[in-house]
Formats: sequence, C-alpha cells, structure tokens
Amino acid sequence: MNHSRIIATTLSSILVLLISAHASAQNAQSLPEKFALPQNPIELGRYSRKDVYFDAVGRKAAIFARESGTFESWVFPMKLFHNAAISISIEGQDSPIDFSSSVDKVIARPESTTLVATNQLFTIKATYFTPINEQGSIILLDIDTARPLTLTISFVPDLKPMWPGGLGGQSAGWRDDLKAFVISESRRKYNAFFGSPGAVRGVATPAHQLASGALRFDIKVDPKTARNHFYPLIIAGGINGRQPVIDLYNRLAGTVQEQYQATFNHYRSLREKMMSIETPEPALNLAFEWAKAAMDKGMIDNPELGYGLVAGWGPAEGGARPGFGWFFGGDAAINSYAMTGYGDFESMRAAFRFLAKFQRADGKITHEISQAAGMIKWFEEYPYAFYHADTTPFYIAAVYNLYRQSGDIKLIEELWPNLKNAYQFCIDNDSDGDGILENSKAGLGASELGSLLEDLHQDIYLAATNLEASFAIRELAEIMKDTQLRDLAEQKYQRAFASLNELYWNQTEGRYIYALTKSGKQNTEVTAWAAVPMMFGQLDARRASLTRS
Repeated sequence: MNHSRIIATTLSSILVLLISAHASAQNAQSLPEKFALPQNPIELGRYSRKDVYFDAVGRKAAIFARESGTFESWVFPMKLFHNAAISISIEGQDSPIDFSSSVDKVIARPESTTLVATNQLFTIKATYFTPINEQGSIILLDIDTARPLTLTISFVPDLKPMWPGGLGGQSAGWRDDLKAFVISESRRKYNAFFGSPGAVRGVATPAHQLASGALRFDIKVDPKTARNHFYPLIIAGGINGRQPVIDLYNRLAGTVQEQYQATFNHYRSLREKMMSIETPEPALNLAFEWAKAAMDKGMIDNPELGYGLVAGWGPAEGGARPGFGWFFGGDAAINSYAMTGYGDFESMRAAFRFLAKFQRADGKITHEISQAAGMIKWFEEYPYAFYHADTTPFYIAAVYNLYRQSGDIKLIEELWPNLKNAYQFCIDNDSDGDGILENSKAGLGASELGSLLEDLHQDIYLAATNLEASFAIRELAEIMKDTQLRDLAEQKYQRAFASLNELYWNQTEGRYIYALTKSGKQNTEVTAWAAVPMMFGQLDARRASLTRS
C-alpha cells in the first residue's frame, strides 16, 4: 500500500473542502443578512398578471417593470439597460426555468414591489426598490430552496440619455473584482454598474462596443447560505466619472437594509404627516394614500437640471423616454392643486422654483424640458420648450394657490419678479383687448393636434387660466403693495370675466363652447374643457348648471 499517495490524496481532499468552505464563507459575508421588511398598512396583494406595469422610483433613479419580472433601469437622465430577466437552473435538471413563468403573486407597497415565484423545488421573492435619494436601484432576492440553484441574469445594455440626447462609443465588460458589468462610453464620464455580491461570472463581451444581444451573469445559490442571506442585484449609475459610481455600487451593496429602511421611512412620513382622509369607504381612503405616493414619485432630482416635478412614468422599453418622465410646466401647475391640497408645500416650492429658473426673457414659462436638456442645446435648437401658452398663466395661478394654502410670503417675494414677468407675457399676447391672451399669438392650450386646432384663436382652457392669473396677480399685488399692478390686474380680470361668460356661451345649445375661431365664430365641438373654468368657479352658476347637464 502506498501510504504517501493516500496521505497526499487525503490532504488534497481536505484542502479542497477548506477552500470550498472558505469561498462559501466569503460569499455569505458579502451577501446582506436577511431582515424582515417593515409592515406597511396600505400594502396590496393579488395574483400576478404578467403584462401589468409597476415601478420603483426614487428621486434620482427608477426601475420600470412588468409583473413578469422583466424590467429596465434608469439613473436620470440615462437609461442604463432594458429587458432584464431572471432564469433559474436547478442542480440535476437540464432545462432552465424562466422566473416570469413561475411568478404567481405580487405584493405592492409605495416603497417596493415584491414578486413571488414558486416551483416545486424553490420559492423566490424578488423585491424591487429604488433608494429614495440614490443614483441606483436594488432587487432583493429572498430564496428558499432545498437544492443548489444557478440564477442567470440577462439584460440588454443601453447607457442612452432620454430623447433627444445621444451618446456614442458605448461598451460593456465584466468586472470580476466588483462582480458586476460596467457599461460605459469612450470618455468614461457616463457609467453604470449592474451585478451582485453573489455573482460568479459574466459572459465575455466585444471590445469597445456593446454586444448585439443580451449580456448575462450567473449567481450560484447555496441552500444553506440562502436561509439567512439575501442575494441582491445592485444597480448604480452616474454622469461624473467612473470612481464615484464604483463607490456608490459598493455602498449600496453594503447598506441594503439601511437603504430599504430610509425608503420606507420616506413613504411612512408621506402617509402619516400629510393629509389623509377618513370616509365610510375604506377603498376610497386607501386609494387616496396610494394617490399621494404616486404624486410624490414625480419629484425628480436631475443632476444637471435640478429638482422638479415630472408628468408621469411608464416603460420606455426600446424607446428613449419613460412615459411622460419630463418636466412639464402645465402638468406641474395642474398637479400642484392636489399636492398642496394634501400639504406637500415643500415639493411644490421646489417645482415652482425649477420652472422659474428656465423662464424665457419675455416671461413665458416653459412647456416641457427633456431630462437630457443638460446634455444638449434644448432651448436653443429644439422647438418644444415653449410650445404652449397655457403654462404661463397657469403657473401664476398655481403659485398663488400654494400661497393661499401655505401662507408662504417669502416664496412670493422670491418669485415676484418671475410672476410679474409672466403676467406681462399674458398682457403682451392679448391682441383684441378681451383680457385674455390668445392661442393664435402665444401658443397651444387644450389641444396639440386634430380638428380642435382648426382656425383656433382662443380656447376656453386658456381663457380660464388667464382669468385665474389676473385674479392671482390682483391679490398678490395687494400683498406686495404694488397698487398700479393691482389695479391693472383688476381691470383685466373684469374684462376677462365678461369675455369668458359671454363670448363662450352658446344660447342655442345652452352650454359653454370649446373655443373662439380666428374668423370670429364659435367652435361648438363638445369637449370636457369647460370643466376648467368650473373648477375655478368662474362661470355663471345657472349657465354652468346647464352645461353640466
């Protein structure tokens, strides 16, 4: 018997076991320990529907996803990647299982959404959330399995700014030291990282360019480790060089619980400190809370433009804008009535300051600003920023409404030059002396296309916002002790009030009409836009009642 060979073989086996155990321990140490997600009283749950949209939006980043589990990632103003998906391989089985085919339940909270995928051999709970004030997102994978698994994470890299911004020279490669893919471009100014502390390898990629298809990395799941640890997917991005994004990636990976708790605390504060309603209908009370959360997710901190309110979200998929995720002046004004109504004065102060920053020299308030505007000559070379007329008077009315709700005289003093300049724009674009600026001079209002624009001189929506702007300036000028402007606004208000109630009334049809034409006629097409002056209480009560009926 060769005792030397036996001893050598035994020592080799022990060494392999020690190395394996050490590697497992290192992996467990790099993975965050499991923690119980805080209970949210407005949590909702149901069976999943794979094509239904959900999101996880913070101030600086977002995930836009489907209940199948596929998702895209943004760090504003950049789309980092899209069509990300998970597949699961079970040790001893040949065919991988799509995560999407196993998802059967969804749990929604303002701070996160959890998809629950079940199989005879495993349960995976994937919790998607975006830390409220970080340039990145996290997906927590809570895995219960009796057998080792290999998760394959696939995604299509982008690193593209919102339209109409553009970049060239993008490439992607695996960083084994970070256990993540880096997506970058030639100057290394714009960077993104996507990986996991539990990742073991990523596919090879072509040099100096993006692969033509999806990239993939694997995560080996050990059943014992999975009992006590999450397997997180970490996303980080930025526009100011590579090292800050590496630092952020590592910080997010090391502070998962703290990031989740901070995000939960933000929405708890929104729920508990802002106005709630209590009615005999629990579903209505619940819907109000979810509406607050949805509105709050519109507040975005763009690194080049600032902090403001966007119009809404949706997946971009292969496109370059996620829903209406730009800064829209009119939407900010309209939505401010809801947000000030439940008490979020601070967000609206920020939104109005943001719009004031981009006011045109003649007083016009911007209609829309791409989140990529800091990368291009948005205001100089593109025609979209000041398309609309309504944003200017509506801005005045909305700022006054915030003052009326909050009593914030300091904000009025700060924005008073902007408000006066905006009101002067309204006056300068009233060519017929009816106290109301005109679409034909100042820009679009209620409609952007179709028959409602034919021969358009002035629509009822624009008229209502201008009338409310005159009312607002009259009241604010009194507070600011500008008697000359107060008297002028009063004159304009009285003239506009008469114009709205007489010129827009159709005696034959017994209702307020949509618009006045350049040829001096009424456009009697039936629309819902008469609701705007009704909302402001500007219409003759009897006639308004007839219009509603």
